[in-house]
Amino acid sequence: MKYGCPQCGSPVNAWADLDATVNFVISKSGKLIKQTITNNYQSDGRCGVECSECDWAVHREDIKAPHAHFKKLADDAMTRQGTMANLSVKRS
Repeated sequence: MKYGCPQCGSPVNAWADLDATVNFVISKSGKLIKQTITNNYQSDGRCGVECSECDWAVHREDIKAPHAHFKKLADDAMTRQGTMANLSVKRS
């Protein structure tokens, strides 16, 4: 079974969309402080597989033979997305 891109052979990524809420505590002076990001657990199954190099991509509901083995990877990405309660922001 081949897990590379069917078009170019590059590595593929499994993805799951994430719905999130960003909240800020408002200080007494009216400034936004203490940011939190909460996962809202989207449930409509927005997930799939995409190439890391070219433009090949497929949504889970469109995965068919001979690429059916990618469906489990998309499902696994959705399952892992569901385990994240709080998210963090990368600071630059």
